Amino acid sequence: MSNPVQQRSQVWGLVVSAALIVVLWQLPFGRHIIYPFTILSTWFHEMSHGLTAWALGADFKQLELYKTGSGVALYTYSAPLLFGNIGHALVAAGGPLGPVFAGALFIRIGYYPQLVRWSLFLFSTLLLLSVIFWVRTTFGILMILAIGLVIGFIAVFSAQHWQRFALQFLGVQACISSYQRLDYLFTYEVTIAGNAMLSDTGQMEKYLGLPHWFWAVMIILFSLWLLFISLKMPPVPKNRLTSGHTDSVRL
Repeated sequence: MSNPVQQRSQVWGLVVSAALIVVLWQLPFGRHIIYPFTILSTWFHEMSHGLTAWALGADFKQLELYKTGSGVALYTYSAPLLFGNIGHALVAAGGPLGPVFAGALFIRIGYYPQLVRWSLFLFSTLLLLSVIFWVRTTFGILMILAIGLVIGFIAVFSAQHWQRFALQFLGVQACISSYQRLDYLFTYEVTIAGNAMLSDTGQMEKYLGLPHWFWAVMIILFSLWLLFISLKMPPVPKNRLTSGHTDSVRL
């Protein structure tokens, strides 16, 4: 585990990177710079929908990614989802919250250097496997393949401090990805690839009641809270709080 000084510098680096991403979102050229991360956040979002549906008894058919940065997870079910309306609401919530959980996990793992390389390698493998099993648009296949190979290259060939930075930067990007989609969260119905459909919060309103904007606020607040606790430095082991050594003397 990193020492306290290194941990504090890591946290500040992540805070600055998060602020930089938010600024870039507001600039026309900035959106082009972080475009691959936009596609990756959409992949997180749609994979979370599909895997949540699969966990609740549905058949996750395919994932579609588009150049606009939008995407769709397609799933079917022959029997009702587990937990009925709550299950449908969980699938809808899985999209915006899945990246937040994954991002928080990435940030926490970054504090434990012995886990970073393997985590990047496993994430790269998951990206590549998703192309085999679910991603079905040509654009999505090419983009996710490229991102997966880059992350795999970092896992295998880069120095440990770059691996840690890459993993935690990806985590921050995933955690704040919901703020790139604020208009979507506060929209009841959207049009994707020419098809009108309920937004995630619109689905939550349909199945749970309460207005969609209420669920949007809850998602934003939960995302902020999870990001905050993920950035909190882990405790320093007691044997590292003191330096030097102490000789015991038997009287």
